[in-house]
Amino acid sequence: MLCRVPNKNMKQGGNVPLHLVRLAFSDFSKEKTNSASAINLPQSKRKKFAQIPVDPDVLSFLDRNNIGNNFSRSSRRSSKNRREFILQRNKDLDKEKKSVFDKAETRFLKKTSNFEEFPDNATRLPEVALIGRSNCGKSTLVNAILEIGPFRPKKVGFKRRVTPAVVSPKPGETRTLSFYSVVPDTQNRSGFILVDMPGYGFAFAKEEDKAQWNSLITAYIQRRGPCLKRVCLLLDSRHGMKKADEDFLKNLLQSNEQTSRLSPSWELEIIFTKGDLVAREDLARRIKVTEIKMKEAFSHLCNFGKIWAASCKTMGGVTTLQTHFKNA
Repeated sequence: MLCRVPNKNMKQGGNVPLHLVRLAFSDFSKEKTNSASAINLPQSKRKKFAQIPVDPDVLSFLDRNNIGNNFSRSSRRSSKNRREFILQRNKDLDKEKKSVFDKAETRFLKKTSNFEEFPDNATRLPEVALIGRSNCGKSTLVNAILEIGPFRPKKVGFKRRVTPAVVSPKPGETRTLSFYSVVPDTQNRSGFILVDMPGYGFAFAKEEDKAQWNSLITAYIQRRGPCLKRVCLLLDSRHGMKKADEDFLKNLLQSNEQTSRLSPSWELEIIFTKGDLVAREDLARRIKVTEIKMKEAFSHLCNFGKIWAASCKTMGGVTTLQTHFKNA
């Protein structure tokens, strides 16, 4: 069989046997692969991340709490399958969620930007502070945990009229410390105070204002005393721990070590937010990588606790956090 190949010396193309054309192309492809292997091209970050083994315990935790996108490519394209799955999952979560804050009363205590105006913890309830980069989902998680705003249960006799935390796609809308308390009733004695703090990193604000927010956060964490039990660092599940998170955490812990020379009384925990926007196996890998990084870099500066994950869109993992904070 002949193959017509253009030739510069000819006005028209010449006929070349097809087996010679195939032989020429096979030699060219071999030469190309050999040169690529000799160069040893580096792997991309995405390929390196995909090669990290998945911890079965972490994957089991995400599976039990229905966190992470676990759809196949075919079912992911069908919005109907996804919608039905999420509705059924929310029904199952609502059944589990009734016994957490069913009889507790949520109150808004105070909003302040001055350390001297922090509310006195006369009830001695344990305090849990949420901190993270701007627009990582802090205020949304506060509303979901306290069941206020759009997360308020629609049922008869449920009384919880609390102003929800400000949620905005614009980074830097939370500019004060907001204190919320879950007050126990006569039958249930457990409760806690949740503190919504300003974010660090990029924000639509002046540098002076951002510096003031960072000093306010540091002053609260260092001077609050034994009533502060947990400081939860919130990380976006799509990105994990970035350099801004490491720098903030390093400055906070090093300044605490210089002032007190003692390990902090509070426990540092990590919460991955927006768990519905990432694949379940990728989130399990990111949790394991963050755990190793925290133990290597910051375990000598703080009491490192557990790593959690949640999704406010599907309410996966929120019930687990409610129970965890209630028993602080």
